[in-house]
Amino acid sequence: MKNEEMKEFREWLINKGFGIRTADSYTYFIKKKFLLWLHENQMAIESLEHEQLMQHIRYRKSQGVKAKTINLELKQISYYLDFKELPNVAEPLRVKGVQRRIPHDLFTEKQLDDIYQKFPESRNYWTHENTLKTYHLILGLKIYQGIQGEELAKLETSHLQLDKGKIYVTSTKRTNKRILELKPSQILPLNEYL
Repeated sequence: MKNEEMKEFREWLINKGFGIRTADSYTYFIKKKFLLWLHENQMAIESLEHEQLMQHIRYRKSQGVKAKTINLELKQISYYLDFKELPNVAEPLRVKGVQRRIPHDLFTEKQLDDIYQKFPESRNYWTHENTLKTYHLILGLKIYQGIQGEELAKLETSHLQLDKGKIYVTSTKRTNKRILELKPSQILPLNEYL
């Protein structure tokens, strides 16, 4: 439980691409909860086995911790074992019973296309024409390419390849970089915007 080791673990996580808050949260759990539990039960991380990890899961359940949280904690333990270069007995373990929410009431492709095509008609007396054009372009990139807000913020004019009908999207913490096709109806407005 040395502080120096926890700093190294935190840096290891950040080097793996985790955000600072996530690295802090993972480090806090390992230090203040998991390693403390091991110490109180006279167990060593170096000799951690499946059954001991199951004891920890039962302990966390007895505290009223939900399955989804326990699964996140198992991932954190798994990262710590990888950091320590120890056998990763936590990786294959997951607690069952986590309900996943499935998106519903989504727009159809035709409805999304109608929204995009009719958007310029939504201009009112107070809307500046250039603002409307900008929002129309952004709406198109969100509808047809699925570009998210964080990706839009990183978008530069050099990422547009209008002659090829493509757009380069840089990576974020949650998405990979990629090159996407533009719809023909997007190319002229983008060219005018530039």
